[in-house]
Amino acid sequence: MQDERDIYEWKSSKMMEYHERQIQKPYRSTILFEEFLKENTCLDNRKIIDIACGAGGTTRYLADNHKSSKFVGMDFNEEFGVYFSRAGGG
Repeated sequence: MQDERDIYEWKSSKMMEYHERQIQKPYRSTILFEEFLKENTCLDNRKIIDIACGAGGTTRYLADNHKSSKFVGMDFNEEFGVYFSRAGGG
């Protein structure tokens, strides 16, 4: 049982490190995702919800680059429950 808890705590800390790095400097996948969205839809003057946003790194990146839109991120994590984050917007 203790081993299981140690593994869970290790995975949680690694997951948080991943999200913290994403917020400090966007991953290439985030930048490419934004490019994909810009090619296929309009990101300006919109209300956008990011379902399963994790810690919200991608949501925050998009909000910082599209200030005329409103972004809301939602995620469900067994450890933290359901949470919402709001970013950017006019």
